[in-house]
Amino acid sequence: MHPDGRLDRNFGSSGSVLTRVGTVSEDHANAVALQPDGKILVTGYSHTRYAGDFTVLRYKNSGRLDKSFASSGTLVNQLMNSYGSTGTSLAVQRDGHILVGGSFVKEKHYKNNELIVARLTPSGDFDDSFGDQGLVRLFSGKWGSKGSSIAVQGDGKILVSGRSRGQGSFILTRLLSNGQPDISFANKGYVQFDFSEGDIYPKNIKLLKNGEILVSGLITYRACLAKKAIGALFLLRLTADGKLNYLPNG
Repeated sequence: MHPDGRLDRNFGSSGSVLTRVGTVSEDHANAVALQPDGKILVTGYSHTRYAGDFTVLRYKNSGRLDKSFASSGTLVNQLMNSYGSTGTSLAVQRDGHILVGGSFVKEKHYKNNELIVARLTPSGDFDDSFGDQGLVRLFSGKWGSKGSSIAVQGDGKILVSGRSRGQGSFILTRLLSNGQPDISFANKGYVQFDFSEGDIYPKNIKLLKNGEILVSGLITYRACLAKKAIGALFLLRLTADGKLNYLPNG
């Protein structure tokens, strides 16, 4: 769109792009990121079988698929021969490598999700120098992937958030640039927050100039008397080493 909100008629087809990836059911986009060269990354899942598969697409700034990326602009991967997988967040590193947060389902009926981070080369291949053949497996849990977010620090370290070990819990973890846990962060690489009265969904990570970390998201809890869900926003501020930053005046 133009800065004034008008559709850019030079982008895609009169200002919009529609890409069909899956062959069975719907496609779903979860996150978008812009590369320094203006190319556009999108991640989510596509149904090429009964379950959704991890999907990343790259477009030129004209809205056309970038044929130099993965397979004619589209990467689709089942991830660990799983019962479903998805990308939920994106970040682009200074060297052009692409980080994708997401999850895969380890058991039928969407049980036992596992949070993951994948790193792709600028050409759309899994980067073998990162984790295990381009993939780092993080935390398991029935709802382990909901609301994950990813951010890259100036020193190349990688912050990832996601729900873990049940609906009322989420984690924030930090990885070294090679995908190994950064044990100097919080509790040997991660910090966990629990909300026993309902569900908690981390949505975004922002980095402050002084190194501190902001995590925002949504909390929902069920009122005992009203019998209906009530939602509220939350915002956490942490020190650079993963500790809650308590301000003197709240």
